[in-house]
Amino acid sequence: MICKFTTEQIENGLYRHTCEVCGTIIVNLLSDTTKFGVPCGPKITPPKPNSYPRLNAVSSMTPEQRAERDRLAAEKRAKDEADALAGAEQLGDVSLLQKGAHYVQALIKWKRAGFPTRTPGAAATREAICRTNNCKLFDAEQVSCKKCGCQVGAARWAIFSKTKMATETCPKRLWE
Repeated sequence: MICKFTTEQIENGLYRHTCEVCGTIIVNLLSDTTKFGVPCGPKITPPKPNSYPRLNAVSSMTPEQRAERDRLAAEKRAKDEADALAGAEQLGDVSLLQKGAHYVQALIKWKRAGFPTRTPGAAATREAICRTNNCKLFDAEQVSCKKCGCQVGAARWAIFSKTKMATETCPKRLWE
């Protein structure tokens, strides 16, 4: 069965069409309802928000209970962030942003000095110092320094290795 609309003009050029049987309302610019072809009958409506069990549980909380829940969640987040920062400071880990900043500073200093490089032997010696001195700032897996984030491996090009750039030094002053 197709809806039977009654049409009324709301304002100049705008029409409201209401089904006499099911109450469906359509507002548009058309004055002719024969092109709609809307099936008449009960419409499917989504469930009301309060019909969801989880929402009922939250909505049944008193304002004091919600405030306490929010306070505990905020305390847990603050503690987790503080623990993460303390762990990072203890290990000497730096964020990706800090690593990028240190690398850019090293490149600027290296460029201003005229791109001086160390010999492959001198670079290998510096990398060996990092590896053999049990430096807690040396990350053997990433072959990088945890203090500044720079790569200390013997890369082919100096631009990728702190040990090959003659302008760079160890943050712990183990090598110059």
